[in-house]
Amino acid sequence: MLNAGASKPPAVRKWAEYQSLHRQLRPPAPREAVPRRLTFVDGVPFGGMGQPAYPVRYTVVPLIGPDGVGKTSLLQALGGFLQQRDHLPAPPLRAASGALVLDTRGVNGVYQLVDFESAHAQSSLLAATPFQGALLAVSALDSVLPGTVESLMAARNAGITRIAVALTKCDQIADPEMLDLVMMEVRETLNKYECSGDTAPVVCVGAGGEGREAEKWWRASGQLLQAVQAWIP
Repeated sequence: MLNAGASKPPAVRKWAEYQSLHRQLRPPAPREAVPRRLTFVDGVPFGGMGQPAYPVRYTVVPLIGPDGVGKTSLLQALGGFLQQRDHLPAPPLRAASGALVLDTRGVNGVYQLVDFESAHAQSSLLAATPFQGALLAVSALDSVLPGTVESLMAARNAGITRIAVALTKCDQIADPEMLDLVMMEVRETLNKYECSGDTAPVVCVGAGGEGREAEKWWRASGQLLQAVQAWIP
């Protein structure tokens, strides 16, 4: 007997995958009542059985940008930061349908940073799903690329204006003036597409070094997470 899914056109099957990913990104809110005693974890109140004391707000933040700028490495670095900071047994990363998802809790609820497996999946989800904001990855070695502009245009077409920027591979740039020039170009590009380039957070991140250098980039990961949560409602 033929598989029922095999008879569907490729575009229909791909759309079903996107819908499956969207369902995985937003888990159902807990039904239990507010307990008498609450324990707070990163500002989120928890009750019995390790469940949130009341329905927690979920904010999905797509990680956008062209291939090769270090989006997956960035998400892994952020996961490593959370694992070390919160003493977790493993980084809070999970695989969804065609994406890698990082779950992090903050004062405003749970933020889910999503790295799509391809630029096509990224564009399709931006067009089909309403997002409050996005995190744009820009390589400090390459600055603004044509793919960077395409990602910004896709975000703007989806109605996204709150865009934070992670300037990746900063540990490979020795000249501070070079970083300043890249930052300036990033802000000018954001302004060009009406994304509040003068006030949007642009955070330098990296993954290299030892000792104090490694601690510097570890702290930068935390600063980026804080910037995302503060900038994207």
